[in-house]
Amino acid sequence: MLAPVLALLAVWVVEGVVFLDRAKAFVLGGAADFQVGRHFAAEGVETSAVPLLAWLPGVCAVVIAALDLNRHRFTDAMVRRGALLVRPAYRALQVMHDGVIGDYVLWMMAGMVFLAGVAMIG
Repeated sequence: MLAPVLALLAVWVVEGVVFLDRAKAFVLGGAADFQVGRHFAAEGVETSAVPLLAWLPGVCAVVIAALDLNRHRFTDAMVRRGALLVRPAYRALQVMHDGVIGDYVLWMMAGMVFLAGVAMIG
């Protein structure tokens, strides 16, 4: 059961590394004298830490999958404590999103507006 997950994770990592090398060669090939400086990073973030942020969603997905696959090993007390921690966020998400197709469209539009705002600021 874990083999497909590990295979997909391996493909994701290999493809990410290959794509990163190709993208870097393509972008920097036309602008060899262009120097990437601190202005590309968020204020107060070291430029060496920025590439690690790309791995954060994948790491979170693997952690969530591992927790879900091993949930039968948790004691009832651990499950109750976890539910108490997650319940407020879950309830807030239920209030904002009830599964209607219009909610999906609204969240996609909100994400695009957010990204457009970030692009305009940066």
